Amino acid sequence: MFDGDDKNYKTDPRLTRSLSIGEFIQAFSIYKKCNVLCLPHRRSELDIYERDIVDMASRYPVSTPIRINILSKHLIDHPDPNFKQYLFDGLSSGFHTGLMTLPSSSIICKNLKSALLNPSCVSELLQSEVPKGYLLGPFDSIPYTNFRINPIGLAEHKNSKKKRLIVDLSAPHENADHPSLNELIDKEEFSLQYVTIDDAIHLIKNLGSKSWLNKTDITDAFKIMPLKQDLWPFHGIQWDNKFFFFQKMEKFRKLAPKADQIPTPCLAPAHLMMV
Repeated sequence: MFDGDDKNYKTDPRLTRSLSIGEFIQAFSIYKKCNVLCLPHRRSELDIYERDIVDMASRYPVSTPIRINILSKHLIDHPDPNFKQYLFDGLSSGFHTGLMTLPSSSIICKNLKSALLNPSCVSELLQSEVPKGYLLGPFDSIPYTNFRINPIGLAEHKNSKKKRLIVDLSAPHENADHPSLNELIDKEEFSLQYVTIDDAIHLIKNLGSKSWLNKTDITDAFKIMPLKQDLWPFHGIQWDNKFFFFQKMEKFRKLAPKADQIPTPCLAPAHLMMV
């Protein structure tokens, strides 16, 4: 029993730390694994607890490293109020990926050959995604009743040869019973438009000769954009008999959501004109 006058007592700083939902699930997964090793009959009970934790997480705001209050001050003079509202709503409540309807049935797709040929690389990349809060998991069983497990693979950068994880959201292919997520996206409203050199030249000319030109690179830019929580079950992946679910956007989709266009209207005109 702790005596308040005990001078040898030291508080544990870990007890005052606030965990993200991803960190808590990761910690609970370790706790569950240790329990099941000694008490196998508790597996079903702990699986239910885990599903309840995931369910409760969906009732709270999504997370993003972007400081929305500070961003709103920088964009106070942005000429498009509808865009600003869309941006702030997405950052605080999650972005919609443009699915016209949610998948009505579950399916688990097989991983791509590129992942199967490089298992150690895939494991290393996944282990780096979870602590960053991009992925929920790992789960021993799927915590959702209706879900989609998408194929993962590896892609290699042309120059650096650095490998990165990709998610095939066009799978399953040619399956009438299970249309892919990309097939369910509204192609009219949610098409991808990249900024061109001509766009940059036009902007520079409009701003004039005394303007400053800044360039910045955001690490994992897509993945700091939170997904709406009701979409998490359909952005699942499987590896090494474990299941993971993206709570942030995957970069590698055939048709990108509106949020992919945010850097164009948000950062370029608003910030360059204020410098």
